[in-house]
Amino acid sequence: SLKVHGGHTLQLSCRAELGTSNVQFVERRIMFGSTPINLTTTRTALLANTGQMHAYFQVIDSSPFPGLTVTPVHGVVPVGGFAELKVMLTPQAMVKFDTRVQVAIKEGKTLELRMGGTVEPPTVDIDLSSFNFGGVYCGSGSTQSFKLTNKAVTKAKLEFDLTRFRDFSLSF
Repeated sequence: SLKVHGGHTLQLSCRAELGTSNVQFVERRIMFGSTPINLTTTRTALLANTGQMHAYFQVIDSSPFPGLTVTPVHGVVPVGGFAELKVMLTPQAMVKFDTRVQVAIKEGKTLELRMGGTVEPPTVDIDLSSFNFGGVYCGSGSTQSFKLTNKAVTKAKLEFDLTRFRDFSLSF
């Protein structure tokens, strides 16, 4: 019923035609390749709607593998458009993995996206075996250059903890 202030109440007839959605992943597989341990690697998966109706999706298991997260867990793929799924991997162990994410499409089929990769350990080398400053007088300073080399095929995060050694500092 539509109530019009100062006028007559009208009866409206509402109708909707529901059809099937035609949605698919643009790429059926995401390859993470070699990924670093304890660092986040992000990939993107696209859902494409080639049907005549807007499509509603829901990720069935947004964390199918330890350290793997898919967002958003639900949403809309507009007619002729795309929806972007972010896949973030923060592995805690060195493993080789091959997993799947299922996405349910309302009034459509359930889609499957495969993912795989290998988690690699960091391999960093420093060109000095020790830092020997010899004698440094009070109030003066001394520097030593050194080179860090990442020998792995993945990123490595290094942390120098000098909190107990306040007289020392690093400059890159």
